[in-house]
Amino acid sequence: MTARRLTVKLRTAAERYIALQARAIHPEGNTDSGGRWYPVRQLPCCSDIRTPSRAYPWSYMTHCRTAAHVAADLDVDPDRLRWAVHKVRAEGFLPDSTLEPAELSRWLKIGTQS
Repeated sequence: MTARRLTVKLRTAAERYIALQARAIHPEGNTDSGGRWYPVRQLPCCSDIRTPSRAYPWSYMTHCRTAAHVAADLDVDPDRLRWAVHKVRAEGFLPDSTLEPAELSRWLKIGTQS
């Protein structure tokens, strides 16, 4: 069995996932006049998510905070991302929720990728 390495890309993905889960940062998206949230950019993993409705306006927002979505967005293996999350949390990484989302995003080297 090969040893796992925590690469910069994997660490960034893990830190982003942790920050999203802690609500220190938010996925980029917009709401329509009915209060339904849509991501700026939909990925193939979003295709199985129910379309937002007035009754369930946050279905995409909830999905965009998952490990599966973060892994797809940053092009890492979902299983390796879950491993990296455990490793990064064990090292004591806690997102600073007092930072502005744009500032935290820059610190995590996260940006909109088109």
